[in-house]
Amino acid sequence: MGDGEVAEGSVWESCHFASHYALDNIVALVDVNRLGQSMETSLQHKTEVYHKRFEAFGWHAITVDGHNVTEIIKALDVSKTIKGKPTAIVLKTHKGKYFTDVIDNQLNWHGKPVTPKNSEIIRAELLKRMKNPNVTLQPHLPDFKFNWSEPVSSSHFSIQPTYKTTENVSTRVAYGNALKKLGDQDKFGHIMGLDADVKNSTYSEYLEKAHPQKFVNCYIMEQNMISVALGLSKRNMIPFCSTFACFFTRAFDQLRIAAISMASIKFFGSHTGIHIGEDGPSQMGMEVIAV
Repeated sequence: MGDGEVAEGSVWESCHFASHYALDNIVALVDVNRLGQSMETSLQHKTEVYHKRFEAFGWHAITVDGHNVTEIIKALDVSKTIKGKPTAIVLKTHKGKYFTDVIDNQLNWHGKPVTPKNSEIIRAELLKRMKNPNVTLQPHLPDFKFNWSEPVSSSHFSIQPTYKTTENVSTRVAYGNALKKLGDQDKFGHIMGLDADVKNSTYSEYLEKAHPQKFVNCYIMEQNMISVALGLSKRNMIPFCSTFACFFTRAFDQLRIAAISMASIKFFGSHTGIHIGEDGPSQMGMEVIAV
């Protein structure tokens, strides 16, 4: 992550979530380079502040010189030994390190190409720093195996409603019943319910009670909930995200990125009408304006 990005609230939602669920298989590398797009970042090179913030969120934090490969590798090795909490490696860096005084740690180079004159200077500097410029790199695939779930098909599921035509059933109860049925028929671990701490109102809790291993309470962190769903969808799973419909507006950017990523995610927004009773207009799906 970039230090400018770390100002986003969604980052700290994910930090809270990862710590709460003791996700010690997560390692975040934070590039503290001091410079944003238009000006310096708010904390600039105060790596000790980033370090303390990650610790306050329950992470194991390590601060290193981001230009020292040995320190970075050592920190990554340490992260493998940390159990019960995620790890954040805070790297102090300079944009354009060694790339002439015109570029090194200077503003107004975000997204801009260097001039041909500077390019030659940079090339010469890099060659000077290489112990052996004639080395040929031969990368190898990492020794990593993941047991992907079986491809899913609609033929795996059949959830035809069984309500009587005279029966009044709310949409949220119907959703809870349908989600549980999907969980009942899910033989390959595809279905996962995610809820933003309103499971007793969206009735996604029907799935949780029947299949607790297929459900995650994401608490009131809608942006992170959708980011989690995006990750699950890329593991051949089908996440169902539920909350009050109006609260999905908090996570429009995450919804947008999920669509761009062509993720298979299902969203259920309850309380889409014009009145919700005592909870008031802040939780209504439609706005009512008196004229």
